[in-house]
Amino acid sequence: MNNQAWTSAGKDALWFSIVPLAAYALGNYLHLPGWLSFLVWSLKIFLIAHLLIRLTRRFGQGQSLFDYSKAFGYGFKICLLSSILCTAYFALDIFAFRPDFLAEVIATSLATLEDQGMGSMGIDTDSVIKSLPRTLTAVYFLYLVCCGILFSALTALVAKRPDNPFENQAFQDQQDQA
Repeated sequence: MNNQAWTSAGKDALWFSIVPLAAYALGNYLHLPGWLSFLVWSLKIFLIAHLLIRLTRRFGQGQSLFDYSKAFGYGFKICLLSSILCTAYFALDIFAFRPDFLAEVIATSLATLEDQGMGSMGIDTDSVIKSLPRTLTAVYFLYLVCCGILFSALTALVAKRPDNPFENQAFQDQQDQA
């Protein structure tokens, strides 16, 4: 295992996590209108892709060969570590900052079902409220890891350097001009 890559990815994941955490906080605490929420989400997607490309390219500059698999691997390391940080914040949010939030959401959902004549359908509300935070935390982590795989795969196409040394020089000239 390449410790230098993991150390660098850990540092980059700290910076990378700022964007999704800021978008999460904006969405959950400011209660933005739908169009503004979509704008924040779109900006988050753009910034995540842009930042992941930049961090992956910067890591690849110090290597003689930086092909797709190395770019994908480094990008995935960043996304995996960032997923751990974001999930930790999510768990902290639902366990410490807003412990009654899920109970309120479940109560509102069940009241809506009652109003529509569906009743509780045999749901044990207390057991659902008790297990839901851990279940949501696990699902949120898996969701972030899957998104990390997708983003790493897509950004590695852009962040890699060609194998041909003549193309590398043209690629480097293009990067110097940007």
